[in-house]
Amino acid sequence: MTDNSCESEPVIAPSLTDKSQDTSLPPCLDKDSGKDDDMQEQVFDRRMRALLNRLTPGNFDEVSDELVAWGNKSAKETDGRILRHLIALVYQQAIDEPVWSNMQARLCHKLIYNIDIQVEDHSLLTEDGNYFCGEQLVRKYLLTKCQEDFERGWKAEVPPDMKSDEYYEAMKVKRRALGLVQLISELFFLDIIKPPMLHEYVKHLLSNIEPPENEDIESLAKLILIAGKKMDTPECKDTMDTYFAHIQAMSVNKNIPSRIRFMLKDCINKRKDGWVVLEDMLTTTHVICPFWSQSWN
Repeated sequence: MTDNSCESEPVIAPSLTDKSQDTSLPPCLDKDSGKDDDMQEQVFDRRMRALLNRLTPGNFDEVSDELVAWGNKSAKETDGRILRHLIALVYQQAIDEPVWSNMQARLCHKLIYNIDIQVEDHSLLTEDGNYFCGEQLVRKYLLTKCQEDFERGWKAEVPPDMKSDEYYEAMKVKRRALGLVQLISELFFLDIIKPPMLHEYVKHLLSNIEPPENEDIESLAKLILIAGKKMDTPECKDTMDTYFAHIQAMSVNKNIPSRIRFMLKDCINKRKDGWVVLEDMLTTTHVICPFWSQSWN
């Protein structure tokens, strides 16, 4: 686990669009009140969004405990509906607002190790024929979402008119794509995503370099800049050497925008310097969140 620390100033919490701050557990989810499913979904969606809007580094323990309690309400279900919806909201916030992705990754870590074993999804079976439940169910929901969105990719042509709606939408797509890479890297730091899975992501990004796909190359550079130090182990030296041979070639490819080439050269220099500069970058870019210096267990 990378051990980095940083100072934190008071910050404004990220926002999921909802104004409700009433986060108490509703009666319709505590017992059978005759409410239909749509009404229940509206209730737990509103309450969980309100909690996520309140979540900050300063109140993380308190608010995350309430969110875990919401996830555990799925013990009364057979489809994991509430837990699945909670994971979807956390995921949405992490990729929409990447600056908060390390805090959302920590929340995912807490859910994994605190969700009740009685929470099951009867539509998902393990290789042994048992229902996915507890920790493995949280991982299943989260990593499936990451995998599906990563493989689908988010590409959009950016129009020249910066005032157009199309430009705004294209930049939103690009921001979410880079937000996903940021989240994947944060989950890797916490051992939620394992090295083999991360290497598959890198290989996928490297599969589109002839002709170069700018979005994939920028995502690759972002991932390497964040996760490269932890990836670059003695056991993976040959694999990393192969990655960097491609990165070196792309860094001088004039068909790639200069901004992305500079990112690739930054990856090369950071590895050459033993990733020492990466420590400084993490301290700088994560100044709003002090979780790097804390134990994740």
